[in-house]
Amino acid sequence: MEYLLMALELAAFLVAWLHYSSLKRRGMVFIPVLLAVVLVSEAVGFLLLKKYVSWVPNGVWYNYMTPLQFLCIFLLFRRNTRSRPWRTAILCFAGLTVLLTLLYAILPHSRQFNTFNFTVEAGCVAVCCLHYLYECMNSNNITAIEKNPLFYFAMGTLLFYLGTLPLRSMYNYLYQHHRALFFGYYELSRILNYIMYGLIIFGILWAKKK
Repeated sequence: MEYLLMALELAAFLVAWLHYSSLKRRGMVFIPVLLAVVLVSEAVGFLLLKKYVSWVPNGVWYNYMTPLQFLCIFLLFRRNTRSRPWRTAILCFAGLTVLLTLLYAILPHSRQFNTFNFTVEAGCVAVCCLHYLYECMNSNNITAIEKNPLFYFAMGTLLFYLGTLPLRSMYNYLYQHHRALFFGYYELSRILNYIMYGLIIFGILWAKKK
């Protein structure tokens, strides 16, 4: 199952970079950039988890790389909104992400996954996805929505982060005290990951076909 997810991440990365020029023309350059960050994050995270390398704890690694992924998502949606106030709001989300990460780096911290930062930042990402989908529904080009890769990206990302918030917000607690529930949520998280990357790949390829 782990290898299937890694294969999907790699496939999404390759598809995005093969269509880099068309995505860049449409203001979606941060999709391939995000997928490159994800690929590096997950590859190193896998090596840390399996103890092939040990230069940083696995939880600490994700506490820095996950905010970087969120920043890519914020910049992606900022470039694709028509609302000036919303652009400002997205910048505030990005600033909050940077601030929380800096506080984590400066203050004494655990080596475990930082559930508070993730919950706040993932909530901001979900709001960005919802707002973009709202803009799509109220757009004059709604009939061309199926040609828009970002529509599929927003759908997949929203499903993933809303679906995994219960797990991620209580990650350490569930792992320590409710192991069966933890692994049940973990499997759900994996399935939502498959759906998210599947939608991203489909959106890019379908838009190209159209």
